[in-house]
Amino acid sequence: MEKNSVFDRYVSGFTFLLGLLVIIYSMVLPKPIFAGQMGPGIFPTGIGVLIVIVSAVLFRESGKEGRTGTIAQPTSDQQVTTEKLFNRHLLIVIVALIIYILLFQILGFVISSMAMILALGWLLGARKWIPLTLISVLFPTALFLLFGMLGVELPAGIIHF
Repeated sequence: MEKNSVFDRYVSGFTFLLGLLVIIYSMVLPKPIFAGQMGPGIFPTGIGVLIVIVSAVLFRESGKEGRTGTIAQPTSDQQVTTEKLFNRHLLIVIVALIIYILLFQILGFVISSMAMILALGWLLGARKWIPLTLISVLFPTALFLLFGMLGVELPAGIIHF
């Protein structure tokens, strides 16, 4: 069994247990007062079930020897380059999230999210400005409005809607 397959099995086992814990703890949440209503545990239970299903699929797929497909095994030089690129991307995302957290209350949800999506998109390789800008503007704005309709206040920051 390949090194990646063993790692995938460990990850799938961990996520399977995590999914079971989510399901168990969601059943502890209060039940709805009236029969036929959805209680607060319905969403966490659904997420737990999805986690269990995905982890089972990962476990099954990790056991297949010589995975099907036409992808060639990378050479050691390609693997080192891929690992360096992954580490660089991971560092970029961590730094961006720290900056996002620090500016979230000051700039507000919409502006800080726009800036983070735009910056991460560009730093991780998206080079088409129009779709990247549209996504970075429309997605946070739509979420802000959706949460507002649901009665959840997100930080407005320097621009108050």
